[in-house]
Amino acid sequence: MAFYLNEQIFFDDNCVNIPPTKRQKTVCDANSVLAGDTNLIADGSSCYSLPTVPGKHKDLKSISPETENCQSSKSNLEIASWNCKGWYLSENTKNSRILREQILSSLNFDIIGICETHLQSNQSIDIFGYEWFGNNRKNILVNSWRGSGGVGFLVSKSILENFTCSVLNDNYEDILWISLKCKNDINFVIHLCVCYLQPERSSRGNIAQEYYDVLLSQIYLYSGCSNLFVCGDFNGRIGNLQDFDDKIDFIPEKSSIDDVRNAFGNYFLDFIKDAKLCVLNGRLEKDSDNYTYVSKTGKSVVDYIAVPYADLNKYSKFKVQLISDILLLYDITPAAKATIPDHSILSCSLSISDYTSNYSENGKDSNVCSKRRKYNVCNVPNDIFANQRCTRAILSVIEQMENCLNVKNEIDKLYGNFVTVLHSEMDNHLPFKDAGGNVTKKRRKQIQKPYWNTELRELLTKVNRSEKDYLKYKGCKRTRDFLRSNFIEKRKQFDKRLRQCERTHQASIRDRIKNLNDSNPKEFWREIDKLGPQKHRPDIDSVRMEDGSFSTDQETILKRWKSEYYKLFKLDNTLVNDTFIDNLSELTEQLEREFNSVTDEDDEILEAELLMKIFQLKKQKKQ
Repeated sequence: MAFYLNEQIFFDDNCVNIPPTKRQKTVCDANSVLAGDTNLIADGSSCYSLPTVPGKHKDLKSISPETENCQSSKSNLEIASWNCKGWYLSENTKNSRILREQILSSLNFDIIGICETHLQSNQSIDIFGYEWFGNNRKNILVNSWRGSGGVGFLVSKSILENFTCSVLNDNYEDILWISLKCKNDINFVIHLCVCYLQPERSSRGNIAQEYYDVLLSQIYLYSGCSNLFVCGDFNGRIGNLQDFDDKIDFIPEKSSIDDVRNAFGNYFLDFIKDAKLCVLNGRLEKDSDNYTYVSKTGKSVVDYIAVPYADLNKYSKFKVQLISDILLLYDITPAAKATIPDHSILSCSLSISDYTSNYSENGKDSNVCSKRRKYNVCNVPNDIFANQRCTRAILSVIEQMENCLNVKNEIDKLYGNFVTVLHSEMDNHLPFKDAGGNVTKKRRKQIQKPYWNTELRELLTKVNRSEKDYLKYKGCKRTRDFLRSNFIEKRKQFDKRLRQCERTHQASIRDRIKNLNDSNPKEFWREIDKLGPQKHRPDIDSVRMEDGSFSTDQETILKRWKSEYYKLFKLDNTLVNDTFIDNLSELTEQLEREFNSVTDEDDEILEAELLMKIFQLKKQKKQ
């Protein structure tokens, strides 16, 4: 800030002796002013507002990296919760896993709590741009082909640039606590918990009371942090009951779209009242609320996000997104064998603008992210801001702001006109479509579905509409049953047509490969190679020597491979003589004659023979 006083200009605590503006009549005077202090801006009227570092040119300066990081830090965390109904890692179920990866990559959340991962031992979820923190079940049935339960968090790597994430507690099955600690403010800590409580009639028994006792003790233990966040699938329906004591606590009431209650819902209500938590479902952005579980068997609200009473004002933008809405919004094409999840995705925004980030340089705090000052304004003197020095400084700042604003507005106006001309010309000559508002910057792993067409998209749209009609209607039971049956019928039509399109596409590929066998053998084998699993080229970082030891030296590895290939091509080939080749040719001709002798009539099964076999099987079954 520049303060004009007599014939001097004060920049903070430094004084530069220069004559007033009216007396600067020559270029030499201006050069002498700028040469006196290297921390002045180009016109010499003030210092740089932000910390700078030397640029590529000696006369240029750049904003320091610490300042840039501080200015670009996020003020909100986008947190989500989802029951994915199994994260399929086997090769036979990869289509279901790919569908779930596409959904999460498209939504681009900062932190995602996932329930029912069905992972075993040390298995994990791998999505580009995220780091996995999980708690898999240890006790799995012996004959089970997959795991059960399991919870975890996906944390964006961009968040880990400013926060340190660690597992806080994973001692109890289906409960996981993680801790986010700010790297620039050690006092700012976020504790997040993801939970999954097995259904009321589970084969593992009813453990609700024990489960909530453990969770409540953990909340008492970790409630001393800056923010507390609990989410997950609790399999409890609380209906229209309030989650707080209206005689003691004063918080906004919630309105539930699900008016059904069950026993697990009573356990859940007792727990959140004891823990002084309140759910976001039906309380924030009520228009964005919806059922969290939708399937052919019914609809319910069993997934929740719960936060402390005192932190309720920090959360906003709560919404429940149906999976069918996400598929249509981001143009995700599910494969025929992929299982579409029946749980919706819950999300909200947590404001973290109240924490301070102290960036230091050379052991001293910078002026960019310093701590906020609180002034006592009870007794304000009458002559504040009235002295001559302060008045001149304020007028100078106003003049600079006006000049800067005029230039900026003019540039923005010219640039806006230029962009409008370009867009108008492109609209008239190029095809276009309006994309969704939320565009992810992360890489999506899109698997092309060549059999996906307009008909399938229209069927999926009808499924989405019938699903919304079924969820929104609150009238008589007869109409509800009709809307539910209509939703089930539309879903069956979509699934059936999707399988038909996939089978038709696969049949066309088989026919094309058969034709290539005669016309283009090379292309035939290329297509055959595409049918199998993709081969990954391994990185050879070691080689086994003749004495049994391993070597990681690159030169030794190359020499070893060279010697082995030399032995391979220098083998004794005296066994392959003319007699061997003649015998091989005779065997080949014999196989071809036997193959050609087999006619279609030999393979044909008569209808009478088929009926006779069926009759014999029925007779044996009766006996």
